[in-house]
Amino acid sequence: MILGIIGSGPVGLVTAAGFCALGHEVVCVENDPRRLEQLAGGKVPFYEPGLQELVAQGVGQGRLRFTGNLREAMQVATVVLICVGTPEGADGVADLSQMESAAAEIADELPGYRLLVEKSTVPIGTHRQIARIIRNRAGPDAEFDLACIPEFLREGNAVRDFFNPDRIIIGAAGARSQRLIDDLYGSFDCPKVWTDPGTAELIKYASNAFLALKISYANLLSDVSEATGANLGQLLEGVGSDSRIGRSFFNPGAGYGGSCLPKDMQAFYHLSTGAGVDAALLAEVQRINQRRPARIVAKARRRLDPMHGRPVTVWGLSFKPGTDDVRSAPSLEVVRLLLDAGARVTGHDPVAIASFQQTFGPHPNLRYCPDMYQAATGSQALLVITEWDDYRSANLTRLRAAMASPLIVDGRRIYDPQTMDALGFDYEALGLARRDENRRD
Repeated sequence: MILGIIGSGPVGLVTAAGFCALGHEVVCVENDPRRLEQLAGGKVPFYEPGLQELVAQGVGQGRLRFTGNLREAMQVATVVLICVGTPEGADGVADLSQMESAAAEIADELPGYRLLVEKSTVPIGTHRQIARIIRNRAGPDAEFDLACIPEFLREGNAVRDFFNPDRIIIGAAGARSQRLIDDLYGSFDCPKVWTDPGTAELIKYASNAFLALKISYANLLSDVSEATGANLGQLLEGVGSDSRIGRSFFNPGAGYGGSCLPKDMQAFYHLSTGAGVDAALLAEVQRINQRRPARIVAKARRRLDPMHGRPVTVWGLSFKPGTDDVRSAPSLEVVRLLLDAGARVTGHDPVAIASFQQTFGPHPNLRYCPDMYQAATGSQALLVITEWDDYRSANLTRLRAAMASPLIVDGRRIYDPQTMDALGFDYEALGLARRDENRRD
């Protein structure tokens, strides 16, 4: 099958390369000249494990090509997947301007019947809005079907998730579109949930909101454990071992971030309240998450008071391991709070330093170091914000020798407290209630 894919961001490019690997031919449309130039030169413009190799394979086999001209894709592709951004608008409502622009361009280039598929995360009812735009521009006799097959690709695991989905949500109506979708997704061995397009649109928001709820609930439990002296690890294991709950996404930390959960939670909240539904639960999930960076910094400030002029290291700038994405990353707020307190901050991340620099901007008391041990040298506190494997497997003896003061605030609970005590660290972690005699208050 020949596919057209509009947008070559994390969703579009992984989807394009994945379908190429399954034997399809893909024409990927990208209207950003700089990104198009990078892709044409064989370079993936963001970090995603395994994607560079998959793209090179598709291009090398002649199955994958990139263009800035939508007409090229519309002329040859029977199925066109829309993978454009739907960022958070100024009022928290999803910004659908890229979807609307794509719909208008599709209408102008529609050569005959095409199946159009929403892959982007959109509010319920968007498929009707897109269909209306196309019919208004192309005429009432325009031949197309519109389906919604939302993506569930996790950054850092997107390639693996494409080939091994938990399930595929298919919102489609009409026998013709269903036959095409069967052909396209027939090789995927997983449950397929068929529904109408509107329900499929809502499933994506509802799924992300529940994941955010689990994370925030785990963070609430970490606060309760600190206050009561409960063993948080055993608490999470005991609760998460219930098959109705599960351990996945049930871990406390610096908070969720990235391009999906924060904006989707906000959009789902506005969608719900706009429909007259009391969505106070969603608002509280967001509030819990927003408080996490301040709670981590407060642990450091209690031990380094005043913080003005003190060297502090931050390990982990991306919002999660396996990506260079810093959108809504907890590290942004952590670094800001540290700088506001007067600290001299050194940041490290295996792949996200450049992204963080571009997003955060310059500051006289902020620098970056490509070596994690050098970044910690002379530091009076180390804050772990992202749970990269590099940090999990760190040479802790070397780290202890490099630091001027052994304070570690573990925002992801990646170290064993007893091990850290034995090595002479002054160890703080979320959910850890400790009353050590040697603790410096």
